[in-house]
Amino acid sequence: MKRALGIALSCLLAGCGGGSGVFGLPDSGGTNQQPLPTNTATFSGTVRDAVTNLPLANATVVFGGNKRVTGNDGVFSYQNVVVPVTTAQSIALSASLSQFDTRLLELPLGTGQIAPQDIALTPHPGTASVTGRVRDAQSQNNLPNASVVVGTGQAAREARTDETGTFLITGLEAGRQQLLANATGFVTSQLILDSLPIGVTFSLSAPIDLLPAGTTITVTGTVRDEDGNALSGATVRVGNLSASSQPNGFYQLTGVPVGLQTFTFSGAGFLTSTFQLQVTGSLGQVNVVLFRSGVNPPVSPFTVRGRVTLGGTTDFGGVTITALEQPGDVQRDSVTTASDGRYQLFIPEGTYKLRATRAGFATSEQNVTVPPGGQTVDNVNFTLTPQ
Repeated sequence: MKRALGIALSCLLAGCGGGSGVFGLPDSGGTNQQPLPTNTATFSGTVRDAVTNLPLANATVVFGGNKRVTGNDGVFSYQNVVVPVTTAQSIALSASLSQFDTRLLELPLGTGQIAPQDIALTPHPGTASVTGRVRDAQSQNNLPNASVVVGTGQAAREARTDETGTFLITGLEAGRQQLLANATGFVTSQLILDSLPIGVTFSLSAPIDLLPAGTTITVTGTVRDEDGNALSGATVRVGNLSASSQPNGFYQLTGVPVGLQTFTFSGAGFLTSTFQLQVTGSLGQVNVVLFRSGVNPPVSPFTVRGRVTLGGTTDFGGVTITALEQPGDVQRDSVTTASDGRYQLFIPEGTYKLRATRAGFATSEQNVTVPPGGQTVDNVNFTLTPQ
């Protein structure tokens, strides 16, 4: 069987939340949002093509959570617009237009009279755009002036949300991208955008909900060995919190703060598993496999398993299950079922297409996301019908 090289034990910021509390900071309890002081600003500017110097119409400009759209002359204007006062005494302005790179500027507030701004956007044909909305997870209110970053390194583009919590980021490379959203007093949220198309603006199907800082949740899940047996008495730790798994492998850890946390799972006679995970209100169960300690590696580690049944027969063997990492359909693991139809795959965290094939039967596919740190995805089952 072809095997993947390994499984990552850490993850980037993950999760997805929502909210309001527009320019808020958490109070001492960490749940209510207190408004920041505000100031007013007045200025105007022109958005231009960085190559031709011609004005750009229909460019989106967001300053302090306030949106403007340029006319045919490329001009935008803010008159006594209310903006939050930040410790840096400056506020971000973002400008974006399809097939141009999004640009972010930091403008000093000072007395509120800002010098005219001439904003040059670099043409970037053949790129993608994405739009969406950021909310407070608890109140469901929109979050203006939240920061949204799509991409990594030099390819990253950043914009701010407007008064409706909406953002527009342009000039993105097509394909799979990382999105990070954050706002003052909230926990950063990460999304993975599987496939951004070229030439159209991709709209997120659901708002990005941000959890207020200081929120805690109860984390539950199961601990099993590499053969799928429940482990009793395994220890689960997050910071100073700890819990033990029950005879059925179930554990419950109360009071876990939202945000990036380090999880440690351990048990007598088993290798310790430690990984980072972004704790959010929609975390779901954290199920972990512990491998037996010793000189030899585990006989049959897995991160995905399930069963295949075949219509018209009781022999479910000979079905090939292939894990194709997305995007790109890169093969990471493949296995053939025995007569009982059961299979196990060992693939790193990520997004996959699982394909089940056998001669004389219709091919079946499923999409699966494998979480980090040895967590498992169980009961990915297939039923193939005769052709």
